[in-house]
Amino acid sequence: MSLIDSTKISVCHNRRIWSHKVMAAFAAREKTRVDWFYGFKLHLVINDQGELMSVKITAGNADDRNPVPELARSLFGRLFGDRGYIPQPLFEQLWEEKNLAICFSHSQKLWSVLWSVARYPTTIKPCLYILLGQQHYYVAALLPNIGMLLCLF
Repeated sequence: MSLIDSTKISVCHNRRIWSHKVMAAFAAREKTRVDWFYGFKLHLVINDQGELMSVKITAGNADDRNPVPELARSLFGRLFGDRGYIPQPLFEQLWEEKNLAICFSHSQKLWSVLWSVARYPTTIKPCLYILLGQQHYYVAALLPNIGMLLCLF
């Protein structure tokens, strides 16, 4: 059993999106449930023991479903995700190639139960909050920062 989710990594404040030039070649603008952000998405897959299985960083406007085949390369069994991973062709592709079944949670309550079943470590949330609370002005500062936080996990 594995869990997949993504989180945003903002590189500048919303008011400065139009004047931000440093990561213009890599970052992109996207809307979350709450507001707009300019930056990247960090995709994480963990197993039922809370171990990090795979990680991928994409532009902010990348579809959550695109990196799933690459992230699920070494997985087996069931992969739990939220509504962003629903499409039937993706399910059929992973089932035919890897015998991997994608299960979706349609309610927040079910999603929280799945996270508790997986014994999601409490150390990753503070690490992600540290990462999300910082404004990264250079790519050379962003990537080592993400690497160190994932090592802490």
